[in-house]
Amino acid sequence: LTLLATVVYADSSYNEGSQGDLSGNRNAPSTFALTPGQNRLTATSVRGDREYVTLAIPPGYQLEQLIVASYVSSDAVAFAGMQAEVQFTEPPTGTNQANLLGYSHFGLGNLGTDILDDMGAVTTTIGFTAPLPSGSYTLWLQQAGTSTTTYSLDFMVGPTIKAPLYREEIDGDLSGDRQHPTKRTLAVGGNLVTAASVR
Repeated sequence: LTLLATVVYADSSYNEGSQGDLSGNRNAPSTFALTPGQNRLTATSVRGDREYVTLAIPPGYQLEQLIVASYVSSDAVAFAGMQAEVQFTEPPTGTNQANLLGYSHFGLGNLGTDILDDMGAVTTTIGFTAPLPSGSYTLWLQQAGTSTTTYSLDFMVGPTIKAPLYREEIDGDLSGDRQHPTKRTLAVGGNLVTAASVR
């Protein structure tokens, strides 16, 4: 099966350097309305500077990945915690992890990787399985060390509904010839291939 793809999506971004400081108030977070495709959040933090931002995932879409796009600091890691709320109910001191949807540390060791699964897998939290469905989720971001840290996080949003790309029971058998594979062009959004196979 040969897949031909054209990348077409809307990008959105928030950069503290040009758009202002993210809220440090967990009861009144900044809002970052996510759009289909890549959504980049760039922030600078240091010990005592907490960032609270509510992610708004539109209906019909889901958060599929949270990628650490960049990380510049002499400190090894920063922290990201999440709740399924429009506010962050847990205080930064004495946090009850059982009330968090999930959390993760991230840094140079995570560059280019998706940490959404890691956040959901922490056993002391409520936990979740990615992708996250549409709705509002609030992030608590902070750097515990004394080194000023600048990072970018990419929130990758895709459609909840996957369009059928090829269904063997309707479209016929996929090619078994590696020299002449079946060709299909990917549509914007999710693409679903359904097939049956045996040795």
